[in-house]
Amino acid sequence: MRSLLLGAVAACIVAACGSENRGISESITPSPIAPSAPAPTPPPPSPVVVHDTLNVPGDRNILDLYSSSKPITYISMVSGLLPTMLDDFTSPVTAAIRTVSWQGAHCRWGAAAISVGSKSFHIGFYRDRNGRPDYLGALYNVTLEPGETQERFAFEVVPSRDESCYYYDYTAVLPTPFSVTAGTRYWLGISAHSDQSGWAWRAGQPDNDTSARESRLQIFMLTKDLAFSLSSE
Repeated sequence: MRSLLLGAVAACIVAACGSENRGISESITPSPIAPSAPAPTPPPPSPVVVHDTLNVPGDRNILDLYSSSKPITYISMVSGLLPTMLDDFTSPVTAAIRTVSWQGAHCRWGAAAISVGSKSFHIGFYRDRNGRPDYLGALYNVTLEPGETQERFAFEVVPSRDESCYYYDYTAVLPTPFSVTAGTRYWLGISAHSDQSGWAWRAGQPDNDTSARESRLQIFMLTKDLAFSLSSE
C-alpha cells in the first residue's frame, strides 16, 4: 500500500513538472533578428584631367588665333582639303575622356553685318605617327551642334578698324567617351562649320610648343600650343 502511494506521488510530481516545463517553453518569444545594415555606396570616381592648356576665362594676355574653319556649304568628299588645326597631348593615366573644352574666336571683316556663330563643330582624335598627327587614321570623330557646345561669349577684340574678333569658351560632353592609354600620344583636331565668319582656335597656355595645321592633306608643324582641356568627368 505504501509503495503504491509513493508511486502515485512520484507520478504526480512528474506530471506537474512536465506541465510546468511546457508552460515555460510556451512563454519564451524568440528575439527578432535585426536587419543587416546596407553596404555603403562607394563614392563616384574623381574626375581625371588628361590635359589642360586653357586660358583663364576673361584673360586677354594670349590672343593669337589659328584658322580652323570650314564653310557650311563644304562638299563632304573634299572636306579633307580644308584647313584643320590639331594639337597633341599625352595622357598621364588610362581613362575615358568625356568632356572637351576649348577656346576660340569668330572674326569678321568690313563694315557689312556678317553673322557670327558656328553651325556645328567637328572634333576628332588621331593617333600619333613619328611626332605628327595621322590625319587619315582617325580614332574618333563626332560633329556637335551649337546647343551641344555650350558656347559662352568671353570678350571682343578689335585688331583694326575693319576687323572684329569675338572670343568664346566652349564645353561639350562627348556622346561616346574616347578611351586613352597612359603614356600614349594622341592628337585632337577641332574645326568649325560657319556661314561667313571665320572661326579660329585660340592659342593656349604653354605645354610643349607643338601643334599642327592640316591643309590639302599636308601636315604643317607649328611651335604653338592651343587652348583646350580633356577630362573624364
